[in-house]
Amino acid sequence: MIFGILTTIFLSLVLYKDTFSAYFFQDDWFNLKISIVQFSDIFSFFIPRQDVTFYKPFGMQIPFYFVHSLFGLNPLPFHILAFITHTLNIILVYLISLKISQKKNVSLFISFLYGTSAIFYTQLFWPSAYSFLIGPTTFFLALLLFLEFIDIQRKIFYYLSLIIFSIGIFTNEMVNVFPLIISFYLLVFGLRKFWKYPIPFFIISITLILARFTLFPPPLEGSYQIVFGKHILTNLEGYILWSLNLPEELKAQLVSFWKLNPLFIQNFPQLTRLLYVSLFISLCAFCLFPLFYIQRATTIERKKILLGLGWFILSLLPVIFFSKHSFSYFLAIPAAGFYFTLGTLLFIYISKAQKIFSFILVTIIILNWLITSYSTIDFNKNVHFAPRRSKISQELVDRAKKNYPFQKQKSIIYVPDSSENKLSLNYQDAFQVIFGNNIITVYGSPPARP
Repeated sequence: MIFGILTTIFLSLVLYKDTFSAYFFQDDWFNLKISIVQFSDIFSFFIPRQDVTFYKPFGMQIPFYFVHSLFGLNPLPFHILAFITHTLNIILVYLISLKISQKKNVSLFISFLYGTSAIFYTQLFWPSAYSFLIGPTTFFLALLLFLEFIDIQRKIFYYLSLIIFSIGIFTNEMVNVFPLIISFYLLVFGLRKFWKYPIPFFIISITLILARFTLFPPPLEGSYQIVFGKHILTNLEGYILWSLNLPEELKAQLVSFWKLNPLFIQNFPQLTRLLYVSLFISLCAFCLFPLFYIQRATTIERKKILLGLGWFILSLLPVIFFSKHSFSYFLAIPAAGFYFTLGTLLFIYISKAQKIFSFILVTIIILNWLITSYSTIDFNKNVHFAPRRSKISQELVDRAKKNYPFQKQKSIIYVPDSSENKLSLNYQDAFQVIFGNNIITVYGSPPARP
């Protein structure tokens, strides 16, 4: 068991090793700027801002404050913290899967899918996405404690779950789905005598949501607008494909479910062939083969499959309605349920097949998963916004440090005018974080000398 988890952690480290060298960019500069305060002002982080949509004091401002206070403007400690958190999540996913499935091999496989999935590229590359790692940590820990309470019925585990959940909703908004997940768990397994226990979780969650939207309403406009329409199915399609390790860019390139943009195929023929083969293998392994045996599945196995699917869909409710705002990093919580379903389906089949065939099939699935994950991560290095803007940010900062002699008086830094430069430096934030608030960034050419 320990060897299997350590292997998954090592493979994840190999896949994501390049993220450790990523520099600050975009929202990082904003979060650094608002987090550079006196320790006595740290409680101001818990007052929601009305100029941003997020409210994640334990997931953003607090981590930025402490890491910056200890290590300054060095991005490496942020990435180390992110990977440690990801490692903890791999272990928690294994423990939760083991608690529900009662099978070590199934749980190891589920944690392997989770730990080596390409959906964590943005969270590990971009410090500002750290809340999508630490938020799931609180969710998984609260869930594990709640399941332990259900098993042995000691109230201490229930209260600890409630406390961790209460902290979790201040790390990432998606943790608010927790009461729905535990309620669905109780419903699926018919645990009626425990139905009253999710109520305090709902009360806490609804209270925070109402306070946020009535007292400090966020600017829900543009890409954050909640809309009902066919884009919901398109979003769901994208989340499923991303969960199967396909690149985030693929959603934008889909003409239909099976048809890709011809220009994308022309520009990336080798990747396209790989993705089609990978998707075919995944569909056969997790859907087609198990379907022949699903009628022989036990009632408890079918309930586990239903639980995983419900977990996946319910966890997407906070983001599935956004018409123009869908990203793979939203999957950190839903993917655990999705992979639980895949692992359960696969092992229903292989437990009834010949051992040699089962071994070959699992080997093919693991190799296919790793190759696809590596290919997606490698593809992201060339097309994803995060590495592009990180590189631009570092180049512009290095150039400014070299070319501009800064004094105490107000200084102006000229940067070539482009939307990518503005986003990479987050407009005024980057140079004000590095050199002080007296710095003004002008996007354009300096005036010609007379």
